[in-house]
Amino acid sequence: MRVASKSVQLIYLALVSTVISTATASAAESEAGIPCAGVWLINEQATMRTTTQMGPSLQFFESWGPNGWMRMNTSDPASATFAEWHFEQFGNEPYQVFGRDPSLGKARKITDRIVEASRVRLGEDANSQYVFFSEDCSRVTMYKAEGEDRHAPPGQTHYYNDLRVYDKILPPSAPQAAPAGAAEEFFGGWILDRSESTLTAGPMDAETVVIVPWETSGWVWARLSGGAYQPEGVLKGVERMECGAASGPAAVACGGAPESMTLYWASWDGTPFSSYGENPAQVQLTRVDDRRFSLTAFAAGQDPENGERTSIVLSADGDQMIVSTEAGGNRAEKSIRVYDRLDGRSWPASEQ
Repeated sequence: MRVASKSVQLIYLALVSTVISTATASAAESEAGIPCAGVWLINEQATMRTTTQMGPSLQFFESWGPNGWMRMNTSDPASATFAEWHFEQFGNEPYQVFGRDPSLGKARKITDRIVEASRVRLGEDANSQYVFFSEDCSRVTMYKAEGEDRHAPPGQTHYYNDLRVYDKILPPSAPQAAPAGAAEEFFGGWILDRSESTLTAGPMDAETVVIVPWETSGWVWARLSGGAYQPEGVLKGVERMECGAASGPAAVACGGAPESMTLYWASWDGTPFSSYGENPAQVQLTRVDDRRFSLTAFAAGQDPENGERTSIVLSADGDQMIVSTEAGGNRAEKSIRVYDRLDGRSWPASEQ
């Protein structure tokens, strides 16, 4: 459905409200994750903003554990502006949100294609919105009913119905034959295991990677590091922080190292794609087999043969991912990063 005018948008908002009020999740639906994985770009023509012209322009989704999601978004992939990650189970319990706005968030499933997501600000639920996945997974619609944003500056807390529509980013062309895939265990969240890693590029901030399928022939790789609170802090029992408001009574300056992000989506056939964020480059991703991949990163105009080469290997039990980068460039010796899986079944909810 293409929303072409404000009157049509208002009709659509009425339909959204009706769907929300009448929808219920079946027992089978409540035990599953989300039906769609991948990356979506905002469609400004179909969007009706009533809060701010800022806001996420890219959304990433993947199921997490038996009944949850990993939701990522960013306004500007080049600078990781407002980049944040949600790792949440659909039990309506509060989980830490990571990145630029480290508050609490929680989610509950209404149907297999509708999720309600809420912030928890200063111990109170706030800013609820509904996420709709289309039947063909080509579109994600995010809707906020009229309400108050307790985290906004004074005089800007009230907002009206807000509708943001995102279209899925697809590979440039469909393969002629069914492509060989990656092991399903690759997809999900990963956290750096410092004790198992050999880091040769200097001290590393908290580092987490999420891998999301890009249709059936590639993946989206997103790495977020730094900030006031990261998944590594959950495992270490660091005191939870809530910060990020621009001004007003809830304003708390965020500490920690500045956020940095590496993001790319690429097919597994070696076609060059752009990466974003820290040290942007061209990347070539090649499938060796379903548990081994090769990545070459090189500057625009540079011969890929002179680029930085990295191997990405999934362990036999699927619980570790080993990322090995050869010596050369800024590396005097080989760097080996070992990542452990972020398991939704054991990831702790947070106290409000």
